[in-house]
Formats: sequence, structure tokens, C-alpha cells
Amino acid sequence: MNGFYNDIKNNVNILFPTEETLQVFEELNEKYKPRGNRVFDIEIVSIFLSNNISTLATINTEDFKNISEIMLLDIEKNYNFRI
Repeated sequence: MNGFYNDIKNNVNILFPTEETLQVFEELNEKYKPRGNRVFDIEIVSIFLSNNISTLATINTEDFKNISEIMLLDIEKNYNFRI
């Protein structure tokens, strides 16, 4: 397990919301008017965009498919990844 933890620690950047993220979030929230838990999808996209990340790799493309500001990479389909 230590090897896995060290690989993650050394190769993954954890992103946090910032003031810029909040501005992007407000714009996306106004544009898409998410309901319920969809607001969290908008939050994820706003964090990506404010960090100049344009592609989201996920097995959950359905929740993000209508958000035009981000490109999706379906890792389940493209890489045969399953949970």
C-alpha cells in the first residue's frame, strides 16, 4: 500500500476552489441553472477551468455531457476501466 500511496502523492495535484473558481462557478451556475446534486458537477468543472484544465477524465460522462466548456474523456469506454 505504501508504494501506491507514494505514487499518488508524487504524481497527483489536489486542486482546491479559489476566488477565480467562484467567479467561474457563478457564470456556469447562471448559464446551466443546475438542480440538486448537479451543482457539484458545475463546481468540479469550475475548478478545472480556473486551473486551465480543459479535459475531464471520468467514468461518469453522463453528468457532464451538457457542459460545453469541458471536453470529456470516458475512461471506462476508452481504457476499459471499471470500478
